[in-house]
Parts: sequence; C-alpha cells; structure tokens
Amino acid sequence: MDWHAVTILRKNIKKLSKSTKNSVQEKFPDRTTEFKKCIRDMSYILQAISTCIQSNDTTAIDHVIKMFYLGGTLRLKYIHAELYAYDILKDKIYDLFDTNNISNESKDIVCNCIELLKYHIENGYDESVTQWDNRRNYKVYDNNFVIPTSFQSKAETILQNCPLQNCGHNQFAILKLLPSDLEIKEFLFKNFFLNNKTNFHEAAIVTCPIIYLAMPCPEDTTLMLDKNLYQWESKLTAIGIHGGALLNETLNAGYDFSYIGCRTEKLKKSVTSLWIEICKNRWNFSTSSDNSWPVVAMCIGKGIRDSESEQKYTCLNGETFPYLSTPHKTDLIKKNIIYE
Repeated sequence: MDWHAVTILRKNIKKLSKSTKNSVQEKFPDRTTEFKKCIRDMSYILQAISTCIQSNDTTAIDHVIKMFYLGGTLRLKYIHAELYAYDILKDKIYDLFDTNNISNESKDIVCNCIELLKYHIENGYDESVTQWDNRRNYKVYDNNFVIPTSFQSKAETILQNCPLQNCGHNQFAILKLLPSDLEIKEFLFKNFFLNNKTNFHEAAIVTCPIIYLAMPCPEDTTLMLDKNLYQWESKLTAIGIHGGALLNETLNAGYDFSYIGCRTEKLKKSVTSLWIEICKNRWNFSTSSDNSWPVVAMCIGKGIRDSESEQKYTCLNGETFPYLSTPHKTDLIKKNIIYE
C-alpha cells in the first residue's frame, strides 16, 4: 500500500472531480442539466479508488458500481459519456501521480478500478457475480492481448515468494513463455499438451500471451521419486499453492487464468531430446534427465470463447491440429461441496 498515493489522491478529489466534469460538459453539453451530480459521482469514485489503493483490492469500487444500479437496472442514460469521463479521470490521476512520483503499482490499481467501472457500465452488474463465480478455465485466449510488464513483475514476485517448505524435494523451476516464443509454444501444443483419448490439443498453449511452465528440478530423478512417492506429491502440492496464489491475483487484476495439465502419454525419445535442447538454448535450463517435461502450464491472458466447439489451429509451418473451445459455463461447474 502506497500511503502517499492515497493521501495525494484524497487531497485532490474536489479538483479532479471538477476538472473531469468540465471536460465532460464541454464534449457532451446535452448529457444532463445537473452537472453537480457528475461532480458528486466523480468524488465517490475517487474516494473509492483511494480506498482500493489503501486496501490493495477492488472492494470499494465494487460498492460504487452497485450505486449505479437499482433493481438490476442501470440508472445512467448516456453510457458513452460515462465511459469518456472515466478515461479522462484516469488520465488526470496518472498526471497527478506522475507529478508526485507515485509508483506504477498504484497506477495499476487505478487502471483496474477504471476498467471495472467501464466493464460493468457496458455489461451490467449482478451483485451475486464475483471474479470467482464467473471464472472459467479458458481453452482459447486472445493472442493479441497484452499483459502489462508491471503485472508480469507482480506475478513473478508471487511465484518467487509464495510459501515453500525448506525440504528440497518440493522445489521446482519455472520457465516463462512470452508472445515471441510462438515456435516453442507450437512445439508443446503439437507434441505434449494434448489428450490421447480425444486427440484434441490444448489451444491455450498457443493463444495465451504469458505462460509459466512448472518444471521438475534437474536433480529430480525417477529413482529418487520412486523411492518415496511423498516427495513427488509434496512437489505437486507446492506447485498448486503457487498457482493458486497467482490465480487469485490474476482474477483480482481482471485477467483470466488457466491450469493446463493435460499432456500426452506417448513421446518419442527424439521429441524429448529436442525439448531438452530447446530448454538449454532458450532458458539455459538443464532439465531433469528422467523428468524433462512440464508438470503444468499456468496461463495468464484474456480468455475468449470460440463460436464453435471444435476448431483447427494452423501452425507457422502450415500444419493444422484440432482443439476444443471453452464449453458453456453450465458444463464447467466443478464446485466443491460445503458441508455445514
């Protein structure tokens, strides 16, 4: 929490509200005859954003969003003017923060709050719907969507600092795939991340912009893990804890997250050798001699749902492979049962 950002923002609520109102009034003079209410609404929003920076979540802005709805109906008449106002407000806050040397982390929270406002103004708001209620394990992502480097840094801080027991056998390595690694992604998509029973490949691997591969450590030999199954289970638990922490942060930031663990059981030695070579050349990472492949892929991006369930992906070399798009939400309910 950047208390300096909170203080600066709260001190300038009145000034920012009036200047934003003036910009909206100039562009949309017929929007309303009660521009004082515009100033009031902007003040509510600014106060909520400052609280979000203070608490490092979006709870306060969620409460403001509810105020724009009455019985599930949006109380605003001119959405285009509202969206314009929020963009102007964000720019003014950025200028204020730049003048006062406020960190990019606080600016990211401002951006998240503004994007949440715009999203719910355009798409509606259901009080019962949260990021978790609406979560999908997307199979297809928008490959043109850009994940800010600031959030990538936050994600990697989580992966590096999430709790981990000191015993060595639960440690694992993380390889990061970027949008520029499309050839490597297609190699994994083609040869590894596929379902042998259905012959469908996992399209998230080639469409998601940022992917973190959880890898066994070089010292993880089959002999060591066969002697004590607990060691392997401990490693899987550690990966799950790290992935869960990253998942929560990703959803709170407004992005989508998928675990991709479906992988082929049939691999030629030549394919494995090529993957070992890729790891060495791309990341200077020496894989385990007995456990060379990823345990799971953690994908971050903006999920999309294709219009058809079964699709074809065309690789850079022209080869095509079948994949399944994200099914309907009703087909994805895998909720835990809570006993009281």
